[in-house]
Amino acid sequence: PLSICRGEEEVRILRHPHYHDGEIVFSYLGDLWIVGDDGSGLRRLTVHVARELYPRFSPDGQSVAFSSRRFGNYDVFIVPTLGGTPKRLTTYSNNDLVASWTPDGARIVFCGSHSKGWRWTLYTVSVKGEMPKPLGCGMGRCGTFSPDGKKFAFNRRSFRTWRKHYRGSANADVWVMDMEEKSFRQLTDFEGHDAWPLWAATGEIYFASDKDGTMNLWKIPAEMLSGEECEPVQVTFHKGAGVKYPSISNDGKTLVYECDFRLWKLNVGEAEPERIPLRFTSDTKDNPVTFPRYSGAADQFDVSPDRKRVVVSVHGEMFTVPVEKGDIVRLTESPFRDRYPAYSPDGEKVAFLSDET
Repeated sequence: PLSICRGEEEVRILRHPHYHDGEIVFSYLGDLWIVGDDGSGLRRLTVHVARELYPRFSPDGQSVAFSSRRFGNYDVFIVPTLGGTPKRLTTYSNNDLVASWTPDGARIVFCGSHSKGWRWTLYTVSVKGEMPKPLGCGMGRCGTFSPDGKKFAFNRRSFRTWRKHYRGSANADVWVMDMEEKSFRQLTDFEGHDAWPLWAATGEIYFASDKDGTMNLWKIPAEMLSGEECEPVQVTFHKGAGVKYPSISNDGKTLVYECDFRLWKLNVGEAEPERIPLRFTSDTKDNPVTFPRYSGAADQFDVSPDRKRVVVSVHGEMFTVPVEKGDIVRLTESPFRDRYPAYSPDGEKVAFLSDET
């Protein structure tokens, strides 16, 4: 386990939160963490060099499903909420991204492109690790079940969260599938993204949209689902970064989401969201200093006028190496790419190109 202590600065870049019974699970530094919704009781759930994201509590709160790149691509895993060794549930060679759980807690909903080329499709996989089964909605990226489990709200199309103000034919709309009748109904037709549909216990469907210019939470009234003529209602009014990766608790009563790389919480039916500030520091899994080894990877080179040394560009850095005997000397060390070295006629200087400016 890695050390955790309280810090002075508020932690940022907290990702993909999900809520259950007073606790929030989220991704930070590539691992999963759990914290109380008042900021207390922080603990690290996973420790691995692979990146882990999209955690979702099971309906009973005993397990957390998530996606991890432990075997090269994102697979679905499950781990006890109190900690332990994660169990791998999918083994497909493409990415499998966790979306939600079935209401009975027996299966996990995830999206993948199994034998469908570039198209995302929603599947379910048993917590026992059996073969995944298509959910039955065809194309789909993310979604949640209605409180009675008879319907499923989802996005048909995948969407790019970083394409702010997108308007076009690749937009994401909210759809509902009747699980028994296998019928479909489109609920939104905004030319931008109406993303991450979340079915609340009140019968409303929350989703994120940038209709007002910034991604905020909106909701589809329950009356609209019953066939009445009405419009979605805006719920949050963030400016700037906007809402990302919202999720709703399995009981449909509490939403959590990212905004400005912080965690926010909103109780269904309330008007004002609550920011959850976290202040802590932790050890890292990797050394802060690396010792790279390069072999046969020179991009460009030039020979000195006296033919005793060669200047080479390797991975964006400049080195001089001896032709026969001597030491290797590093000339540059920066985050910028340095290349196309050339010795001066007297061999005292090296000119090169850089993207520093």
